[in-house]
Order: sequence, then structure tokens, then C-alpha cells
Amino acid sequence: MPGGVRVPNIATQTVVVLVVLAVSLSVASPPAVRAAAESGAEAVSRRIEVAEFQLRSGRWQDAVDILAPLAEESDAPASVFRGLGEAYLNLGRRDDAVRALGEAQRRGDERARTLLIGLLGDERSTWPQAIELLQQQVKADPADIDARRRLGELLVYENRVADAVPVLRAVVAARPDDAPALLLYARTLAWTGDFAAAAPAFDRALAAGAALQPEDTRLFAQAKEAVG
Repeated sequence: MPGGVRVPNIATQTVVVLVVLAVSLSVASPPAVRAAAESGAEAVSRRIEVAEFQLRSGRWQDAVDILAPLAEESDAPASVFRGLGEAYLNLGRRDDAVRALGEAQRRGDERARTLLIGLLGDERSTWPQAIELLQQQVKADPADIDARRRLGELLVYENRVADAVPVLRAVVAARPDDAPALLLYARTLAWTGDFAAAAPAFDRALAAGAALQPEDTRLFAQAKEAVG
């Protein structure tokens, strides 16, 4: 060409541009998809934060209105069900609270398990469920004496006295000055006919400051008579 000027090859440039654009799109698409997923997760997190604020403010129904739709998602975190259970509980919707807290507990929320145990332990009809949860708790954390103590109490209430004896024995071993636990332990021993162990257990309960009820006095006298 005159003057040494080179005319660019338009066809070649077009092909290069298309190739670069295709490569750019193929590289950019996955991050774009991830960004969309992340934005969705962030939106859920923000809604959970708002619901937690509503719970702290005592606005139970507002919390339910936010959390109930989230709970319908299969991948909803345990905290959604725990918050929903707390809101239902404060609204007096006990059955809904039990279901929500149960789901949170199944998803590994330890706080929900504690709330559920307390809730189930309040009514006789749900004591067996509370006992099952407490047994799971004691198995998972043998050092949880509060859970073991409550387990022993509910076993006694359910007339499973023989099952309560080893549970309460572990409690009084860990807490030798727990007068109510010592007294309950002494009663269980007497009810199972182990008067030889019941008599000193009553003595320990009295030494710890326990106040004997008429039934305790009768059992204590029976135990002392049995052992001479």
C-alpha cells in the first residue's frame, strides 16, 4: 500500500473479538451464579437478624411472620425453627412451639433441646418425650448434672423408680450437699425396698438441711427399723 500504511483485516479482528468475548463470558458466568446465591443467603441472614430483633423486643407475631416462610425451605437453618418455637411459646401456641423446637433440636440446636426439655417437662402427657431428650442430653454430656437431676425427677414422676436410682446416685455423688436431690434419692431407695441404703441416705439429706414430709418420716422410720 502507498506510504506503507497497512489496512486492518476486519474479518480477522471480528473473529478475535468474538473469541475474547466468549472466553470472558465462560469465565464470568460461574461467579455471577455464585454471587446470586450469595445474595440470596445474605437476604435470608438479614431476615433472621430482623426476626431475632423482634424476639428481643417481645414482638412475637412479627417474628413468626418473618420466620414461618423461612421454615418452609428445606435448607432452613436450625436457628429459624428455634426462633419460631420461642415466638410460638410466648404466644401460647404450645403445640406449634413443640414442633418447631423439635425440628430445631433435630437439626442440632442445643439451646432448642434445652427449651424443649423444659416445655415437655411441664405437662405430664409429654414427660416421656422429655425423658427421652434428657437421656440424650446426659449421654452427650455426662457432666451435665442439671439434666441428670431433672431426668431423675421425671423418672420418679413417671413411676420408673428403679430407673431413677442410678441417675440420682450420680447426682448426689456430684453434689453431696444438694438436699432436695438427697431426699429424692433416699425416697427412691426406700420405694425400691433398699432400706439398708435408704437409711443413711435420709441421714445425709437431713444433714444437708432437707425438710422431711410425713411420707419421708414414715419411710425413714421403716428404713431404720429394717436395718435394726
